[in-house]
Amino acid sequence: MKPLYKTSIVDSLIESLASGNEKLLKELLRKMLGTLRHDFVTILEEIFRVSDEKNRKILCRCLSELGLHLDLWSKDVNYLYHLISKNCQKIYLADFKVMLNHNALMKKRFIDANFYERYGIDIVFIFEMLLNSNMSINNEFYERLINNIPEKVLNQISKLTHYIHNSYVLTKREIIYICELLIKKLDIMGIIKDSDLSAYLLDKINMLYKPLDYLKATVLTFVLMHLPTKKIDSLFRALIRIASNVSSLLGISTGIALSIIHVLDFSILIRNQVNRSLVWMFLEKIMTNSSEDFIELIDLTRKKLVNKLLSKICINLARITLNYVNDPAIENQIIDCIYAVGINYPFDVIMILQDLTNRKINQELLYRILRIIRILIIKHPELQSKFALIISNLAFNADLKNVKSITLKKVIQKNLAALLRLSKSLAFTESLIYLIKYFIMADLDTSPRSAGLLTSLTDINEPSDDLVKSIISYLESD
Repeated sequence: MKPLYKTSIVDSLIESLASGNEKLLKELLRKMLGTLRHDFVTILEEIFRVSDEKNRKILCRCLSELGLHLDLWSKDVNYLYHLISKNCQKIYLADFKVMLNHNALMKKRFIDANFYERYGIDIVFIFEMLLNSNMSINNEFYERLINNIPEKVLNQISKLTHYIHNSYVLTKREIIYICELLIKKLDIMGIIKDSDLSAYLLDKINMLYKPLDYLKATVLTFVLMHLPTKKIDSLFRALIRIASNVSSLLGISTGIALSIIHVLDFSILIRNQVNRSLVWMFLEKIMTNSSEDFIELIDLTRKKLVNKLLSKICINLARITLNYVNDPAIENQIIDCIYAVGINYPFDVIMILQDLTNRKINQELLYRILRIIRILIIKHPELQSKFALIISNLAFNADLKNVKSITLKKVIQKNLAALLRLSKSLAFTESLIYLIKYFIMADLDTSPRSAGLLTSLTDINEPSDDLVKSIISYLESD
């Protein structure tokens, strides 16, 4: 005997269908969403069986419109797709997919119904979570990730994760586990070599409207390094698109570093078939001196010098990204990333700053550049003369007029004063004084103190210690 609540719903469905009350029928079907299981599917199929052609069309139309209320990863999508494809004409299945896509568009989702048809609801959910910055990794993500993966394989992935984490201390164990598990899932499903999957993901990445966090950038990069890609330039542009803040840049670098470890570490017994040629082609695209850089990357990986490995990759990614962006906010973020990792590669940073300071520099960027120079000079005082040209470029190209933020003005002055204190190079000192002179002039400070200092800076061949002390005193005063 059927439970009463089911009998009641079935009776209501039949009555609304027989009376032609589509509004009520749609309302009843919407109430069933989230409860559609095998028994309800059986009930609906029975209604299809006993209905005439006219009522079948009405039911098909109402079922197809339910796509407006469903996320593509909902299990109800599977049930409805089965019902409509089995009992309705093809046009209703097409309508169902249109409704699903419309709902996805309204909710600013990335994955569409075509992706669902090809890869299923688990892969839809996993990649929507990875691409969508408005969605956070949750328990359901892990449940979908391990779904249909044999226990033996899960144990193997855990051992591999443990080995990589303990050997390289590259990133959190959880992130390595997600990377390895997702690749294995794609492999088990037979889609790890699907070039269409790669092309689809690259296309969706180019539609990103918000930066991705560190975890998502790491996992997506690692996955892309495993998939077949016909156009290396497409992969290159996609990763540059992701690299719009510190977290995403570090995430991309981690994903690449993990891929390099897979290529070079013969102790990894479980081969997840990283696309070796793709890894090297991509690195060749971003490195300034390919042969020397490759040798260094190989050496760093085999010696397990992970911090330097990440720094090398991140510095080169930052350099390339700066050539592609025209957004001051993103530029500031990238410079912050260089500040975080550049200490290991001062010559790379010098090259980046020389290129960067040949164009207009906003005040926020000026502060960040001075901060990088300061930290590098503390660590590498012998490189002071190398930074003289960069400082001179700033005098010509930095926006020094009317620094609106008092706080920003103070930190710029603080960094200029600190650089003067650190300076042991005549060329570096002269370039700093030249920049400071323009900074004072642009500030429109008409006080006697500023006027007197500007007079002293009019014609300087070799600045005296007293003059340098006066400038530092001026910059450090409130």
